[in-house]
Amino acid sequence: MLTRASSFWTRSRLLVVGSSSFWFRRLRSPDTMQLKIAVYHNLPSGGALRSTRSIMERLNRTHVVDCFALSSSADGGRSFEDACRTLKVYDYGLRADRWPKHLRPLGWMSDLKRISRVQEQIAAEINAAGYDVCFTSTCPFFELPAIHRYLTVPVAYYSRSTTYPEILRGAKKRTRPSVLRNPLGPWFDRRVRAEKQELVGLADIVLTNSCFSREELFRLFGVNAVVNYPGVDTDRFFRVADMPAERAVLGVGSIANFKAHDFSVQALATIPEASRPELWIAHHFEEPGEKDYLLALAESSGVRLKLFEKVSTEGLRRLYSAAVATVFPSIFEPLGLVPLESMACGTPVVGVREGGTRETVVDGITGFLTQRDPEEFGAAVLRLVDDPTLAAQMGKAGREHVLANWNWDKAAGQLQTILERTAVQRDGS
Repeated sequence: MLTRASSFWTRSRLLVVGSSSFWFRRLRSPDTMQLKIAVYHNLPSGGALRSTRSIMERLNRTHVVDCFALSSSADGGRSFEDACRTLKVYDYGLRADRWPKHLRPLGWMSDLKRISRVQEQIAAEINAAGYDVCFTSTCPFFELPAIHRYLTVPVAYYSRSTTYPEILRGAKKRTRPSVLRNPLGPWFDRRVRAEKQELVGLADIVLTNSCFSREELFRLFGVNAVVNYPGVDTDRFFRVADMPAERAVLGVGSIANFKAHDFSVQALATIPEASRPELWIAHHFEEPGEKDYLLALAESSGVRLKLFEKVSTEGLRRLYSAAVATVFPSIFEPLGLVPLESMACGTPVVGVREGGTRETVVDGITGFLTQRDPEEFGAAVLRLVDDPTLAAQMGKAGREHVLANWNWDKAAGQLQTILERTAVQRDGS
């Protein structure tokens, strides 16, 4: 009998290697197979939340999907209320900020223990209810899926943000630095890294959103993950008819250093003032000190900046449609739904040629990819601002690209096949 950890290595290898086709045929489930799926998440507002919701809506049409969420997730855990059969929300929130700064890492450890206890409770309910498989997602709190330790049902883990912690450790903070570095910080980082190595390995199958993320997971944890590209809901993201065009470019994402909105400001500042577009940023979250830094940078650079907070899907659709282009300079983004949503709305994208952005934007066809160089990025933006015909052509090509290659039915169909095979492979064969 394989242990949980060893079964992961065997099964993930069978799933990824090309010679696994026989294994797939042998375990193929009937077309009429209905799964009982538990979904656990603690997702904040953003692309990952929208992705998971779209997947759940489609799986719930043919399977039984129940959601288990923490109150710390978006909308108090109720974002998926109409996308599943039942929804249970469990109370949880971070408390580390209540600790003195020099003891903050101990507060983080306390938060980890509390969330682990809540996840143990959720796992016990899932185990007792006889689910065929549990679908889990990356947790924004330390990225530790502790629930894997307690689940006895098959686990399919979707890991999205593989580089996020490393980027945060290396990025400049806008808040005032401490005179002395907290000696407990590195200790906490080591604990988290070791625990994540164990918890990722407890999943029966690991999925991820891009080839870039797959490479990062293998580099960090030795995991052979399966790429399950997300889709875009083109019924929600489309070009709004008769929307007046504005001389503006749009950035979407948290006001956080790894989203690199400051790079967008610096790039626009290289454009002559008479031709310089306005910069819009739609966001749901801001890091301490980052908003003030961004506003001050824009003012000193002569860039007109307008912030839109907690924008609805309808509002976001209108912003995409009104902008000349969407700018996406995020640092090593694992994939990035923003370029896909923008293209679905018929708006070209200017992005940095790194991370998952290389897999979404077709350079020279649906937008432009540049080096992380403000002048090169600014020149690409100016080409679209000064040439409405080119912007329209690229926008049209982007919409066609999304419809052909990034639709949710295709993504959900692939995930359904993976969940079916994960559910039936626990017979030990």
